[in-house]
Amino acid sequence: MLTSTVTIDERNAAQQEEAERSRVLVDLAQCCDTCRRVAGQFTDSMSADQMFHQLVDSEAWIPALRFAGHWLPKQKSIWWATTSVWAHLRETATPVELAVIDSVTNWVLAPDDQLRRQIQQEVRELPPAAPATLLAQAVYWSGGSVAPPDCPAVEPPTYITGHFASCAVVAITSASVPQQRQALRFAAETRFADLPVRPQEML
Repeated sequence: MLTSTVTIDERNAAQQEEAERSRVLVDLAQCCDTCRRVAGQFTDSMSADQMFHQLVDSEAWIPALRFAGHWLPKQKSIWWATTSVWAHLRETATPVELAVIDSVTNWVLAPDDQLRRQIQQEVRELPPAAPATLLAQAVYWSGGSVAPPDCPAVEPPTYITGHFASCAVVAITSASVPQQRQALRFAAETRFADLPVRPQEML
């Protein structure tokens, strides 16, 4: 009986691993050129975890960051990006940026559709490519309709949250390999962590 139970557990784990691998590949294939090139490096025998570690071991920092946004489940991808952005901006963030980071953290801790829409409005005065704006977009496109509330629902593409989350991290780390490596450590820790605490309490 024990042997049978172990076999079932192993089969379930293998199915979950394959489902995750397929999810990541589909998202990468729909995203940016860097992500599509990364997807092309997968072999049939590699799990998503193995691909992440291969990119890190080969010091392909930017591709690894792009990959991490899709490798992590949506909520954790946003948490990872929020933690990374906070680590970079905590000494220089404007009141608007601080408010956005706080709202995004609240959403990660307790996802709520009204808050999701509110967060997008909070960044109207920020540049489109600002890290806080990218964080807000990652939340807004994470699920639920992206049409106005009084219009028929329009569901977002599945890859877009990982795209915006990784864009936020790349935006703040592109000039610094040590910061890229730190962000990748955050990603690896986030992958297996429980639900988050506030980034202000982690750093």
